Amino acid sequence: MATRKVNKYAEIVFTCNEALQHSTELIAEEHAIVRVLSGELKVVQAHQTYVFGADETHLLPRNRPARLIKSEKDGNPYKAIVIKLTNDVLRAFYEDKNREVSLNSKTYTIIPLPKSLLLDSLFASMLPYFDLNYKLPADLSKIKIQEAITVLRSVNKDIDNILSDFSEPHKI
Repeated sequence: MATRKVNKYAEIVFTCNEALQHSTELIAEEHAIVRVLSGELKVVQAHQTYVFGADETHLLPRNRPARLIKSEKDGNPYKAIVIKLTNDVLRAFYEDKNREVSLNSKTYTIIPLPKSLLLDSLFASMLPYFDLNYKLPADLSKIKIQEAITVLRSVNKDIDNILSDFSEPHKI
């Protein structure tokens, strides 16, 4: 049985899958930062398969088809925190930033993020929010998402090419 705890004011989700394995196909409409807390996440795309274990983080770019296979590992169920980065939030963030977008920004796939104390700190600070008995203030959620974007930019210098690409997909 899968449980989800969602902060109603932000695009931050805690997910737990207690089944041995769960598989989903999706084309995400927004970028998502995924931190696996326990278990294992396998992401299968057309030409590549990625496997993420506990304490690993990656960026799932928007508009890219993928099959997500969530399974237990070492007796621990799959648990993760997912932060969705909507176009509105990203546009507001990049509005006053000087940026040069690379021409090959269309070729991106899953972005595994390196181990980082900044990422560890970001996700550790979010865990208590899911146990609150009251609604998290909207301003705090916005701050955490801004922090997430800033941390991403710190751990991957090329991430702006993906996050600031607001083009819409089209048929060939």
